[in-house]
Amino acid sequence: NMGPDLIDHVTPGWSYQLYHSTGILKDLTEDAKKMGFSPETLPPAVRSLIMIKVMDENGKISQRQFVYPCNVYHSFLIFNKNVFKKYGVSIPKGDVTWEQIIKIAKKLTIYKNKGDSIPVTFGLGGDNSTAQLTKLIWQKGGALINEDGTRSLLNSKAALDAAVFMHDLYYKYKIMPTPLQKAGMASQGGWGGGNFNYVAEGRLAMIPTARWSLVQFRRLIRAQKEARAKFLKEHPDRKNEAPEVLDLGACLLPRFKGEKRSVPFGARCTGVNVDAKNPKGALAFMQFLASRPYADLINQGADSKPGPAKYGTLEMMTNPNYPGEEDVDRMSLASIPYGRAHRRSPFISVMAINRYLGAVAGKVLAVKELSREDIAVLLKRAAARTDETIARNIKRNPYLQKFYNKLLEQGAAPIKLNLNEVSK
Repeated sequence: NMGPDLIDHVTPGWSYQLYHSTGILKDLTEDAKKMGFSPETLPPAVRSLIMIKVMDENGKISQRQFVYPCNVYHSFLIFNKNVFKKYGVSIPKGDVTWEQIIKIAKKLTIYKNKGDSIPVTFGLGGDNSTAQLTKLIWQKGGALINEDGTRSLLNSKAALDAAVFMHDLYYKYKIMPTPLQKAGMASQGGWGGGNFNYVAEGRLAMIPTARWSLVQFRRLIRAQKEARAKFLKEHPDRKNEAPEVLDLGACLLPRFKGEKRSVPFGARCTGVNVDAKNPKGALAFMQFLASRPYADLINQGADSKPGPAKYGTLEMMTNPNYPGEEDVDRMSLASIPYGRAHRRSPFISVMAINRYLGAVAGKVLAVKELSREDIAVLLKRAAARTDETIARNIKRNPYLQKFYNKLLEQGAAPIKLNLNEVSK
């Protein structure tokens, strides 16, 4: 027997496929139903996250459960209300669109002097470039791969529109820091510590993140309160000069007009080793992950949300020791119905798809002089590499060949390449 009884940090968008493909994860489907940690305990929009499509020895394809979430996160916009108040800009609320967010972010991208290359405040911060582009493709109504997992969809109008829009955020609207500006910011001093610090200091007005960011914001707010109290004690007559304390706000991620809202979501999950020495104890821990005591730890500690739907309430999330988090808690729950996660293909990992997409996203972010045609070439190349990997994986793996043929029988779209012309 190798490895621990419990396998932690199984991420559905990344390592879940890898662990499952090695055969190390125990099938929990039946135990989960009996012990109360089945998909039915989760919000309907979250359930697919813990399931994987498998084919048994008789050729039957079904969805099976191999993990359960320790916590679940949904993305939304968090912002510093102080920045909005300082510049007299209305706080975004309700069904926000990209058009609204761009207008707001332009007003909040503030330059100290005319001709400065770096503003004192940027209106909007971003995720890593691959995550940004993925999110925008979804928001444009597209996808990275088809539902059958047999074809790339990166060479599509939705993907192209999304990549061009991402480029515009940096170089046309100029509301987000480019790599060159980030390098300049680091050299200026006072820009250390990443996006959360930038928001707390008022140098980024808004960022996409999730409720787990409260863990860091709580530390930053505590430090700011201490600094303010110290200043006022030493200078009681200079209240207007005292350091500000971050006032957090939040709203849904923007959507494009005419398109549905898509909110990236994910989870940190745990599975059971198929060769666990104490399988009963391991299953008891899985049961604990779906319990009220564990949910209270997640809710009060702000490590996003617990998995079970019945424990994801505003009342349970509210921590009286940390006032001012209501907007964040509310948006964490309001985002659930719009959640979208990576499609998982039996024939290619999410990691491989992201590697090819990442090459596109990196250039879109870094190269100012990039035309729509240039971006189209990059996406076409990424799609071709994805399709080639799918075909190669099918050709060299007998199990995947059977799986693929069974999907074709059920009406799946065939791969784009001729298997006979693809090397292993």
